[in-house]
Amino acid sequence: LGASSRPSGLSALLWSASPLAAAREAEESLAAAAAAAAATGAEGKRREFRYTVVRGGKVVDEPGRQKEVQLGQGDAIKGSISREDLAAVVQAALAVPPPPGQRRVVEVVNSESPRDSSNGNDLPELLAGLPTEAIVS
Repeated sequence: LGASSRPSGLSALLWSASPLAAAREAEESLAAAAAAAAATGAEGKRREFRYTVVRGGKVVDEPGRQKEVQLGQGDAIKGSISREDLAAVVQAALAVPPPPGQRRVVEVVNSESPRDSSNGNDLPELLAGLPTEAIVS
């Protein structure tokens, strides 16, 4: 398919052979939607608009909950993550959205450390502690 027939935005996540490229395209589409709301004077919609982008490392078919989950921001971490752990991060991100008018971008991989059940690795708490940024200035 040529670039003109390629789906854009969120639908690209299902189409793209490159998950990173699709994720970046989806991020751009979300930012454009927020900017469009601001440009049309939809102040109320702009203030309520918020989202979280979860960038998983290489997704692997390994049992989940075996290794600690490592969160980061700014293209800082590399590695892999089990499908089960990635799903848990996405679920936690839905439970802890950023404040209205803000976005949160998080990268996630499994660390090499075995999971410490006494640690808890409370994903909603970890996500809530990450910085957010304004969608539209």
